[in-house]
Amino acid sequence: MQLEAKLEGIRQDVDRALLGLMHKAKSPAPRIHAAVDYALQAGGKRIRPALAILAGELGKVSHELLLDCSLCLEILHTYSLIHDDLPCMDGADLRRGRPTLHRIYDEAMATLAGDAMLTLAWESLIEAGCRHGVEYQALLRSILDISKAVGMGGMIGGQVLDLEGEKKSLSLEELRELHAHKTGCLFVASLVLGGRLAGLCPEKIAALTEYGKAFGLVFQITDDLLDLEASTVQLGKTSGRDEHLGKSTYVTILGVDEARRLAREEAQKAKQALSIFDEQVSKYLQELVESLLERKF
Repeated sequence: MQLEAKLEGIRQDVDRALLGLMHKAKSPAPRIHAAVDYALQAGGKRIRPALAILAGELGKVSHELLLDCSLCLEILHTYSLIHDDLPCMDGADLRRGRPTLHRIYDEAMATLAGDAMLTLAWESLIEAGCRHGVEYQALLRSILDISKAVGMGGMIGGQVLDLEGEKKSLSLEELRELHAHKTGCLFVASLVLGGRLAGLCPEKIAALTEYGKAFGLVFQITDDLLDLEASTVQLGKTSGRDEHLGKSTYVTILGVDEARRLAREEAQKAKQALSIFDEQVSKYLQELVESLLERKF
C-alpha cells in the first residue's frame, strides 16, 4: 500500500506539473496547443518520471527538482505513443481509454503534435535544470543520455525493428533486442536522469542501468501477457493488437508459463542490481519491479 500511495502521489504531481507547463506554453496556432494538451492530459501511469524521481531519492535532492526535470520523460513517452498509433504505424484507435490523437484531429496534426512534444521535452528539461541550478555538466550528460535513448540508436531504432518484424517469427534474442531499444532504453534513461540529478557515483549509476534493463524486460513481458489476457477497458487500448498485427511476443515465442518464469527471473535480477544501495532506501524500486508481475493494466 505504501508503494501504491507513493506512485499515486507522484502521478498527481506529474499531472499538475504538466497542466502548469501547458498553461505557460505559447503557440500562434491554437489547434496544435490543444492537440498537445489533449495528449498530455490523457492520464497514464507516469511510470517514467516515477522511476526518475525514485532513483533521485536514492541521493539527496529536492522533490521539486526531480519532478520538474522528469516531465521531459513523460512528454517524450507520450510523443512516441502518438506516432506509434498513427495509421502508418500501428493504426490504433484507442489510447489511455480515449480516442487516439489522429482520430480526434487528423493524421497531419497528430504528426505535428508529436514533433512539437519532442522539442517541448528538451525545452522543459533545460528550463527546469537552469531554474533549479543543476550543474551544467550533469544537465548536458542527461540531455545526451535521453537523446540516445529516444533516437535511432534507441527507441526509434526499436520501432523500426518492430515494424520490420510484423508478420515474421522472430527469435527470442531478436525480440529482446527489439524491446531493449523500443521500450527499455527510456526506462534506463529515466533512472539515470534521477541518479545524475542526485549526484550518485558511477557505480550506482551503473547499478541503476542494470536495474532499468531488467525492469524494461519485465515490463514488456507483462505487457505481452496483458495484451493476451486483459480487456480493452482494463488496458485503455484495444486488446489483442499484437496478434492482429502479426507481432512476435514473449507469449508467442515462450508460451504463457515460460514467459511468466522469465519475468520472475528478470525481476530478481533487477532487485539484485540494487544491492549497492541500502535496502530501506531502495525499497520502492524493489517493490515496483515486483508489482509488475501482478499488474492488471
